[in-house]
Amino acid sequence: MHNVHVYFLLCISLFNCLLAQKNQHVLFETLKISRILAKKDQHFFLESFTKEGVKHAIEYIVSQSKNTSHQNMKEFCLCFYMKTSSTVEACSIANNSVTELAKEIKKNFLSVKGSNKSPNRFGFTLKSVRDFFARLNLYSSTHLAENPDSCKQLFDLSRRLLSDELPVTSNFEFVQSGSIKCLSVYLSNGAYCNADLNDGPVLEQLSVVHSRLHKFANLALTPFNESSANPLGILVEKLLDTLHMCYGSFPVLLSYEQMPREDMMIPLRYPKAKKPTSLLLKFRRSQKERELYNYNGVLSVDLFSTPDSTEPILFPEIFRRTDQEPASENSNQDKNDDGNKSSRLEFFYNGVTLQPSVTFFESILHLMYKGQSDVWIDQSFWVEEHSITYRKRIKSNKEISSQSSYYTRLSHVHEILQRAWLKDPFFTAILNGKLPGNLDVSDLSYNLLFMLKVLEGVNRFSYQLLMDEQINKFAEGIQEDINDIEVAICPVPRHQFLSSLLINKLEMQMQDVLFDDGLIPSWCVYLVENCPFLLSLDTRWKYFCLTAHRSFFPDQINRYYPQTKKYRVARSAIIEGAVSVMTNHGPSNRTIVVEFEGEIGFGRGPTFEFYSTVSHELQRAGLGMWRGDSGEHGFVHAPFGLFPKPWPSSSQGIDFTNMLQKFKLLGNLVVRAVLDGRILDIPLSKAFYKIMLEQELDMYDILSFDPELGRTVIEFQALVSRKNFLETSSEESNPTAADLSYKNVKLEDLCLDFTLPGNPEYELVPGGSEKMVTLDSLDEYVSLVVYATLKSGIAKQIEAFKSGINEVFDLKALKMFTEEEMERILCGEQDAWDLKNLEDHIGFEDGYDMSSQPVIIFLEILREFGREEQRAFTQFSTGAPHLPLGGLASLDPKLTVVRKECNGNVDDELPSVATCWHCIRLPPYSSKEIMRKKLKYAITEGLGAFHLL
Repeated sequence: MHNVHVYFLLCISLFNCLLAQKNQHVLFETLKISRILAKKDQHFFLESFTKEGVKHAIEYIVSQSKNTSHQNMKEFCLCFYMKTSSTVEACSIANNSVTELAKEIKKNFLSVKGSNKSPNRFGFTLKSVRDFFARLNLYSSTHLAENPDSCKQLFDLSRRLLSDELPVTSNFEFVQSGSIKCLSVYLSNGAYCNADLNDGPVLEQLSVVHSRLHKFANLALTPFNESSANPLGILVEKLLDTLHMCYGSFPVLLSYEQMPREDMMIPLRYPKAKKPTSLLLKFRRSQKERELYNYNGVLSVDLFSTPDSTEPILFPEIFRRTDQEPASENSNQDKNDDGNKSSRLEFFYNGVTLQPSVTFFESILHLMYKGQSDVWIDQSFWVEEHSITYRKRIKSNKEISSQSSYYTRLSHVHEILQRAWLKDPFFTAILNGKLPGNLDVSDLSYNLLFMLKVLEGVNRFSYQLLMDEQINKFAEGIQEDINDIEVAICPVPRHQFLSSLLINKLEMQMQDVLFDDGLIPSWCVYLVENCPFLLSLDTRWKYFCLTAHRSFFPDQINRYYPQTKKYRVARSAIIEGAVSVMTNHGPSNRTIVVEFEGEIGFGRGPTFEFYSTVSHELQRAGLGMWRGDSGEHGFVHAPFGLFPKPWPSSSQGIDFTNMLQKFKLLGNLVVRAVLDGRILDIPLSKAFYKIMLEQELDMYDILSFDPELGRTVIEFQALVSRKNFLETSSEESNPTAADLSYKNVKLEDLCLDFTLPGNPEYELVPGGSEKMVTLDSLDEYVSLVVYATLKSGIAKQIEAFKSGINEVFDLKALKMFTEEEMERILCGEQDAWDLKNLEDHIGFEDGYDMSSQPVIIFLEILREFGREEQRAFTQFSTGAPHLPLGGLASLDPKLTVVRKECNGNVDDELPSVATCWHCIRLPPYSSKEIMRKKLKYAITEGLGAFHLL
C-alpha cells in the first residue's frame, strides 16, 4: 500500500505541472483524473492535493471563471491527437467544461470540514524553511574563530533541512515558502530584485557578498558524512524539479512543418532555408497621446523586427516637433546616461507593453496564446493585420541615474579584482541582484533561473572558493601547517544541472522550419547565452550548428551547402603551406580541401590529416610557443596540456614575429576546425581553453598546467595573508619569525629574486635579477609572478591567437561551451571507443557481413588494441588521430569494411583505405595472426602519405 501511495504522489506532482498549462484539453483531462483519484481515497488525496499544489491550482481555475479574456484566449485544439473527436472541426471541450469540472471537484472533495491535519503539516514545512534562511542572515557576520558553536549550530540546522526536510518537501511547498527568494536576498546582501542600488559603498557591498558566498559554499559543498549526498546537489535537484512547473514560461513556436535533425552536425554543412515572410502591423496612437501624430496605414515588417529596430522607421513619421524643441531631438536623445541606447517610444499589444528587444512576431504570438506551452501558428496569422499601440516613453531620470552610477562604480571595482570568480557573470548577477537582460521578474522561472545560475557558479568555482577559505584559516591561525592547505572538493556533476524540460523544448523548437529562418524565441537565445549549463552538449552543439551561418555570414540570405576550395601543400614545408592557405582563404565560407604535393589522394582524408599534422607540428620544440620548450629537438612534453610560454617585451634569441604568426595560425586552425568539422591534434591545457572562451584566469589556474609553480604561489599567498592578519590583529602586533616562515625556513634564505620562476631571463621588475624577495616584498612578488604568467607575458601571443579566430567569427560565439567540451569539439573524443558496441557502428559490405570469419577476427583484433594502436587505426581510417564528437556513432560516412580482391597470395597483401569514405579494404587473411601483423603494419607504416588506394 505504501508503494501505491508513493506512485500516486509522483502522479499528483505531475498534475500540478499540467494544471499550470492553459490548454483547455490538457486541463480537462487532468481534472478528470484528479476527480477519479479523489473518489478513491478522499482523505489521502485531499492531503496530497494540498501538499503538491493541486488544490491551489484548482481553486485558481475556479477564480478565473469570471475572466472573459482568459476564456476567449486562442489555443490549438488537441482533440484529434487525443482521439476524443473523429473530425478536425468538432471540439469535444465545451466553453465552460473546465471551469464546471473544477467547481465540482472543489465543492465535493476539497471543502472538507474538520480536516486540519494537512494545513498544519504544510505550515510546519514552510516555517522550517523560512527559519533556516532567517538563521543564515543571523550568522552572516560570524567568524569560525570567534564563535565555533554558532557555526556548528548553523551546520546542523542546514543538515536537517537539506538532507531530511528538503527532499520530502513538495515543489509547491518549496515555492510557497519563499525560500528561493530568501536565499537570493541573503547571498546578494539585499540587492536581489531591489531597484534602489545606490545605498552604501560598492566595495562594502562586494565585501559582504564575498563573505556570504564563502560561507554558503563551505556549507553547500561539504557532505554531512561519507554516505550523504552533496547538499548543493540536493538543492539543485529541487530547483530543477520546481523549474519544470514553469512549463508555460518557455513557449515553443510551431508551424505545420517539422525538420528532422541529425544527432551530430557540422556548422558549414547545414543549409540556410528560404527568406522568411513578413508581418503586417497596424500602428495606432494611444488615446491619451497628444505629442505624436497618428500613423495611418499598415507597415509590413520582417519577422526579425523589434520595437527598437522599428522605432527609427516609425518615429520620423509620427514625431510632432514644437517651436520650443530643438531640431536635433531625433539624434541627441539616442542614449541614456550610461551610454546605452534609449527608446523614445513604448509599444503595446492588447494593452500589454512589448519588450524593446523581443521581436513583434514572438511578442504577438506569446500574448495571443498567453500561457500556452506550445503555440501552433495558424495560417490566418500571416494575413491578419495586428494592431500595435504606441506612445511616447515616460522616462524616470532618477532611477536611470541611480542605477547608472551604481553600475559605473561597480565596473571600476571589477577592474581591480584579483580573483577570476569575482569577475564571472554569476557573481556579477549576485552583486547586481538580477539576471542580465530584460526577463519578467514576476515570472516564477526568474527566481529559479537566478538561483540555478548562482549555484552553478558556486559549483564551478568550488575549488577556488574553498581554497580561499583554507587560506583565511591559515591566516587566522586556525590552521597552523602550510602543508595542510588542501581542499577535498565534491562538486555536483555537470549532468545534474541539466533540465530535461528545457532540453526537450529547445529540441522541439529546433525541429521546426521557423528555426531555419532565424525565428528563434528569445528564451532559447537567453538560455544558450546565459544558462547553457541547463542544456546538454548535444543540444547546444545542434543549436550552434543551426545558427552558425547567421552568426558568421549574416549577409548571405540564400546559402546551401558551401562550395569547396582546393589547396596544394608540401609536407616538407607544411607550416609555411598552412599559413599560406589560411591567409589566402581569409574569412571565406568555402570549405577548405587539401591535397599533398606528389600524392594521389585528395578530399576528406588528406584534409583531415592536414589539420592534425599542422596542429601537431605547432608543438615542435624550438618554436618558443609553449611552456616547457627547452629548445631541443622533438616535441614539447606537456603532461598537463600546452600553455603559452611567457616572454618579456624585450626578448632576445627568438623571432617574436614568427612566433606570433604561428599563434595566429593556431587561431585559424581552431575556427576552421569548428566550422568545417575537422579534428586537431594538439593537447591544449584547460587554462588555454578558458582563455579561448574569454574567461578570466587567476593564480589557481596555474595549478592546471604547472602544479609545482601553482602550489608554491598559493602557499606564498597564504603566507602574505597571514602576515597581513597578524599585522592588523589587536591581539598580536609583533609576529615572530616562526609565524611567518615558509616551511620552517626563513623566506630570505630561499634566495629568490624578482625573476620569473623557471625563466631567469624574464625580470619581473627592472633589475629584478639583483632584487631579492623578502617577507615585506612577498606580496608584490606573488602578484608579479601571477601577472607575468597569465597576463603580460602571454598577452601578445593570446592577441595573435584570438585575431586568427576573429577574422572569421566573433570568439564570443563559443562561450556556450565549457573547456572540456571545447576540447572534445576541437580534438575529438579522447576516450577509447566502446568495445561492446563496436559492431553497431561499423558496416560490412561487398563480400563481408557480420558472420564472415575475417570480420569476426577483425573485430577481435580491434578490441585487443591499446590506446596508441587505437589512435593509429583512427588516423589510418579517417585521417585524424581521434574520433569526432560523439565517437564512432557520429562518423559520417559510417566506417565500412569491404572485401579486398587480391590477384596473388592473400597473405602477402596489405589492407588499404579510402579515408574520404572511411572505407577499409580488408583481404580475407588465412589467420588472425597474419591479419594482426598486416593491419598493424598498415596503420603504422602507411601514415604520412596517400598512396594505399
